[in-house]
Amino acid sequence: MKRIFLLVALLVSLSSNAQMVTITEAPATDILLGEQIADGLKSLQVSMDNYELVKSNVEKVEKVNSYIGQLQLISDMIDRQQEAIKNAQQVQKLIKNIKNVSTAKSTMNSVSNSLTAINNSAKMINKITSSGFFNMSDKERIDMLEKENQIISSNARKIKSKLYILKNL
Repeated sequence: MKRIFLLVALLVSLSSNAQMVTITEAPATDILLGEQIADGLKSLQVSMDNYELVKSNVEKVEKVNSYIGQLQLISDMIDRQQEAIKNAQQVQKLIKNIKNVSTAKSTMNSVSNSLTAINNSAKMINKITSSGFFNMSDKERIDMLEKENQIISSNARKIKSKLYILKNL
């Protein structure tokens, strides 16, 4: 009987030790889990900060690309304006050789109207590119610039065609 009693006492003490181990391990696991959650939150915050930084840099790059596009468009328009003025000067010189007065007058009026349209477009471009003009978005500004570019191109071609005709008379 003593043996059974000792065996039961031994089993009870062993089972209580086993439970104590889990009791002491649970707070350690809780602490470790808490630390992992805290580290995860810190990593998440760093990731969110990095995302915002990259996002703002992308927006800046897109804005710069938009400005570069506008700059190229304006540069092309300036080139066409210069070409139109140069061609108009040549037309002015060649028109003196035309003997038919009505043809000369018609050519002069056509070139004059084209130059007026180009000058009006140049003034509009200056307004569009000034800061705060109608508080436009970049897309709206580019759309207006492209419209003015078409006007300038069309009128520059008209002047060039008049010059071509005069050179071949």
